[in-house]
Amino acid sequence: MDNGFLLALTVGPVQEFIAAARRTRDLWLGSKLLSDICQATALSVHQQQGELIFPHPSIIAPPATPTPTNRAGAVANVILARLAGDADPAEVARVAKNAAYQCWRRYAEELMDDKHLAASVDPLLWQQQKDDVIECYSAWVPLDRSYADARARVMQLLLHGRKSCRNFMAASGVAGIPKSSLDGRRESVLVRHPSSLLKHNVAPSPQFPLADGEELDVVGVVKRAAKGYQAYPSVARVAADPWLRKLEALDPSRFAALNHECARLHEVKALNRVNNHPHYAYFPFDGTAVFPTRYESMAKEAGVSKDDFAALAALLNKITANNRGLGQPDPYLALIAADGDRLGQAIAKIDSVATHREFSRALAGFALSVESLVHEHRGVCVYAGGDDVLAMVPVDKALACARALRDAFIAATEPVGLATPLTLSVGVAIGHCMEPLEDLLNYARAAEKFAKVGYTDRDTTPGDRADKTRNGFAVSVHPRSGPGVKVREPWQDTANALDKRLNEWAGYFRNNLLPTKLPYDLKQLALAHGALSCAEALQADILLLLKRKQVEKTLRVHLVTKTASIRTTNDVLRLASEMLVAQKIADARVLQPEPSAHTEV
Repeated sequence: MDNGFLLALTVGPVQEFIAAARRTRDLWLGSKLLSDICQATALSVHQQQGELIFPHPSIIAPPATPTPTNRAGAVANVILARLAGDADPAEVARVAKNAAYQCWRRYAEELMDDKHLAASVDPLLWQQQKDDVIECYSAWVPLDRSYADARARVMQLLLHGRKSCRNFMAASGVAGIPKSSLDGRRESVLVRHPSSLLKHNVAPSPQFPLADGEELDVVGVVKRAAKGYQAYPSVARVAADPWLRKLEALDPSRFAALNHECARLHEVKALNRVNNHPHYAYFPFDGTAVFPTRYESMAKEAGVSKDDFAALAALLNKITANNRGLGQPDPYLALIAADGDRLGQAIAKIDSVATHREFSRALAGFALSVESLVHEHRGVCVYAGGDDVLAMVPVDKALACARALRDAFIAATEPVGLATPLTLSVGVAIGHCMEPLEDLLNYARAAEKFAKVGYTDRDTTPGDRADKTRNGFAVSVHPRSGPGVKVREPWQDTANALDKRLNEWAGYFRNNLLPTKLPYDLKQLALAHGALSCAEALQADILLLLKRKQVEKTLRVHLVTKTASIRTTNDVLRLASEMLVAQKIADARVLQPEPSAHTEV
């Protein structure tokens, strides 16, 4: 019996498209670019009568109407399809690879329609690098055995082996030209200064922003300047969102004045505008506008005088000096990284194409829902492909967004009816918006790994080292000075779950019901007791500490009840860590009542 073939393809380079980024636009457009190339590859297989198994066909169909926010990358870089017995797998793979190359070339060649950009790049280097970017490998096996065996052979053996024997083109670099500032992989394609190869001769513009001394190769230029896409919200815009919402609620007239002044700066091309993100429409400008320490570098990058920002600086001084608890804008934001647990094991147990396609449909449904879900929590989605998610959200919305992602993943995959229900581990990293983007991404990936594997012997934060069951939720805080702090637990659906507790602690700190020094005093208490302390002594000293801190009596009784489970000094240290994380969340909390003038999308 002729059952056809099982064809697998993989598209890259993933790291060059996604990991190399200095701006959120680089990061987002790199993710979208890779997703679009993978979508074109999968669509080609589909149009050649291939039966797509992964991704599901529903995720590769062009949308009936363009989405207003330019959908984030949603197609993963691995494609699996069943071909009919009379199909030629080599020809199908060749045509699909050509579709991937053509998609990439369209991105690159459309840029050359812009005269400023065309004059900004060396045409010879541009052409050389453009043809040496896409990596697309394929493998196939006849479906003459069980589906599970064939899939394991083509995915784990043949395709993996083909990627390990990748093609290497002859080096085509030019001596003396600096490498790309994003990843150092290729030479810069920017035209050189007449007197020196070490300096490029390109002036930054709103359509093609460049930092002082920054160099870009062909991938970097495409990610920075590809046409047809709006400016992407910066990390500063996400971080500033809670403060802007507070200002809108507390002082509408000055909020209107801030919008007016930012619109003026946008007119003189000194400030970017963020379009096509309806949840930011109430303040559609770059968030750096509310961080005066950034004005000098903004003016330099935009090629305007720093004096252009004088009126905005004066207005911000008035706003922060005469307010009702508004305070200064908090420059911290949360990055969320999420990943499905043990998907490889789950897929290995799938024994039919039909079940695998249903599984792919469920993942596609989850991926397509992520962007709107993140928008509901006032964030922006960078990537949502399969079970992988990367998003940026305001700190005050991070806990709710993390739980919503986890619930959506379970709701999407549960109907598939797998023997072991799937779970999603979610890591939240809270960092300063002026940190290098690469560092923020590393924080998010570390938080995701921490959510999955839990505490290790190298962790200074105490925790249950035996708990490595995935299905985890972790939050880490990375201050610009001083040590970071992190907490982690398995997801729970009880009122005492970690995210619920953090919310409760944050509420106490936000309403000044707990002293900010309390977590540090708890740490000192734990160190003073040492490892040999008994539970009764610890709990008694915590009670004395709360009395000494003059914590209100009703709350003190409530806290003593909550801390009754404390048995060891590690429990005390963990409580202190929870409180420190909650304090950072409390800093960004919006005063009640929350504004309702602008509709969340």
